[in-house]
Amino acid sequence: MQNRIIDHQGTALNGLDRCTGLEKKPVMCFSKNKGLEERGFKLSECMWIHYNYLPEWALSRQPLYRVTGLIQASLKTVVGLEYRVLGIEIMGEQLITYSHPSLNPLIREAMEDSSTLKEVNVGSLLKVLFEEMLVDYHDRLALFDSQIEKIVQDIMVGERYSRKLYRIYNAASKNHRGVHDLIYVLSRLSRVYEELSRLRDEAVSLENMYSTTIDRIMQAFSLYYTVIGEKTNRVVTKLTVISAIFLPLTLIAGIYGMNFKYMPELDNPISYPLTLLIMILIAVTELIYFKRRKWL
Repeated sequence: MQNRIIDHQGTALNGLDRCTGLEKKPVMCFSKNKGLEERGFKLSECMWIHYNYLPEWALSRQPLYRVTGLIQASLKTVVGLEYRVLGIEIMGEQLITYSHPSLNPLIREAMEDSSTLKEVNVGSLLKVLFEEMLVDYHDRLALFDSQIEKIVQDIMVGERYSRKLYRIYNAASKNHRGVHDLIYVLSRLSRVYEELSRLRDEAVSLENMYSTTIDRIMQAFSLYYTVIGEKTNRVVTKLTVISAIFLPLTLIAGIYGMNFKYMPELDNPISYPLTLLIMILIAVTELIYFKRRKWL
């Protein structure tokens, strides 16, 4: 019979998870002696084990749950433009994390950094993990800020960026929500692991920075629509001026286009060139007037 690994709640970890369809087996391990291992490791030697599936308690998004010797927490993080749930389970001196495979690079980097720790325990491993997440969020924030600065400059010269602005706003909002979840989990875990208190304060500061960035995006939206509105007003003004120029000319043409029998001007040989001259003078006078008023 095939050996199966059983987690703390008595559910089989080998096979497929019925909630996510992902294979329920450990993919990474961190131990004091060997550091990061991705194959051929013994679970009994691991201080940190990572699985590529999500247990039901992580998917239910329940608040931090703690009983004697067991802590469970789940939070949303962002990969690309998708939310991904990270489940954290602490059983004594062992840390277990659960996530979609897209979070493997983050977990792998955190495990590699954990190799440099002088004192290895659950608290220090959690600190490294959350530090990696904060660094990731900081890098994305810096990218959003640089993109906004470039877009604002381009908007001022008339470029159209409504779709790109929306994409940046969508990404920044999702990351802001991810930082908010991170603050909640850090606030709860810092009651057990004091070394996480500083990271909680840093996460709060980061959330404020994301709020400022989102405000800048909204200001960029306002600037964009102001510039578009100004362009539209210029076009409408030009059309109005053109209409104003042709209005008296149309009036004159309409008068002499009426089929009355007695119109003395029709018998005068200079009526036609004189009428054209008057129409030209009216148009030129209006153009000069509009130019001086800077309507053209």
